[in-house]
Amino acid sequence: MEPLYKLDMLAVSLNLYEFIGETKTTLSKKNVILFRILNWLILCVALSYIIINFFYIEGEYYVKTLQSMFYLSQPLLKYILLAKQKPTIQGMLWDMLTKSWKYRYFGERITKRTEGIHKIVRYTQVSMIIGSVIALNVYLLRPLVVSTSGMPLESYIPQSVVMDAIVMLSHFYSIWLAIITVIGYDFIYVSSCIYVILQLRLVKLRMRQALNNFNETSTSVLHQCIKHHQFLLSIFFCMRNVYSVLLLYHYLTTLVSTCTVILQLFLRQSDAATYAVNIIGIIFLISQFALYTFPAEQVATEFLDISNAIYISKWYQNNKETQTLVLFVMMKSQQRLYFTGAGLVDINAEAFEAVVRKSFSFGAIVKNLLQI
Repeated sequence: MEPLYKLDMLAVSLNLYEFIGETKTTLSKKNVILFRILNWLILCVALSYIIINFFYIEGEYYVKTLQSMFYLSQPLLKYILLAKQKPTIQGMLWDMLTKSWKYRYFGERITKRTEGIHKIVRYTQVSMIIGSVIALNVYLLRPLVVSTSGMPLESYIPQSVVMDAIVMLSHFYSIWLAIITVIGYDFIYVSSCIYVILQLRLVKLRMRQALNNFNETSTSVLHQCIKHHQFLLSIFFCMRNVYSVLLLYHYLTTLVSTCTVILQLFLRQSDAATYAVNIIGIIFLISQFALYTFPAEQVATEFLDISNAIYISKWYQNNKETQTLVLFVMMKSQQRLYFTGAGLVDINAEAFEAVVRKSFSFGAIVKNLLQI
C-alpha cells in the first residue's frame, strides 16, 4: 500500500493502520492474519464481559453498559470489515491515485484551492486524533474524581484476581485499539468522499468550458468528461457497497444510544458527573453520524449538479451530436444517488435530521408520560 501514501488525505489513515500492521509492507500476510486474530480475541473478551454484565445490573447501569457495548462493538465491526474488504478498498484507492485528474492542469487558482482543502483535511484529521487521545486520557483518569468499579468500561467483574486483571487489560488495550480502527476507517470514508466531490467539480468545470467555447476539440473533451464521470460513478457504487453495513450500524446505534440517555435524563437516575459523561458520549455519536451523513449528502448533490452545470451552459449552440451526448449525461445525473444502510435507509442529511428528531420526540413522549 506504500504508493497510496501519495494520496495526501489518506496519509493519516494509512499511518494509523501501520500500528496494527495493516499497511506495513515488512509484515508477511501470515503475521498480519495472526495479529488480526489476536486483536479480535482481545476485543471479543472485553465485549463478552460487557454483555454478561446485562444479567447482573439494573437502573442507570443499563445505559452505561449499553454505551460500553456500542463503544467496543464499533472497532470490532470496523476491524472485521477492514480485513474482509481490504482488497476492494485497496483497489478503489489505487484507482483514485492512478485515474484521477491532476489539478495542476486546471490552472493555478484551482490548484491552490485544492491544495488548501487537502491541508485543511489533514490538519483536521491530526487535530481529531490529538483531541481523541486527550479525551480518552481524561476519561481513563475519571476514577480519581468519581467513584467507579475500577474498570475503564462498564463490565461484569469476575470473582478472580487473575480474570479481573485479564478483563481490565483487555479493556485498556481495546480502548486504544478503537482509536486506531475507528478513526482510520472513518478518515478513509471522509477522504474518499472529498476526493469524489473535488473530481466531480473538475468534471463540471471542464464540461462548461467545452460547451461554452465550442470548437473542433469540444466533442473529444466531452468524451473524456463522460468517461471520468463513469469512473466516479464506479467509485461511488464501490463505496456504497463497502460502507453499507456500517452505515446501518451507525444509524441504529446513534438512535438507540440517544434515546436511552434521554430516558435516563428524564428519570433522573444518575448524578451530575454521569450525566456529563453520557451527554459527551451522545455528542460524540451524533457527531460521528454527521461525519457519515453530510459528506454523503454532498456527494449526492455534486452528482446531481452535473445536469445543472450542463443546462446553464451554452449547450444549445452546439451541434446535434454534442446535444445528444450531453442529454444522456443530464438524464443520468438527475437520478438521485445516495449511500444506503444495507439498502434499508438512505444515508444523507435527512437521515441525520430523522435520528435527531426521533430522539427528541422520544424524549417528549417520556416527559409527557412522567407527568401523567
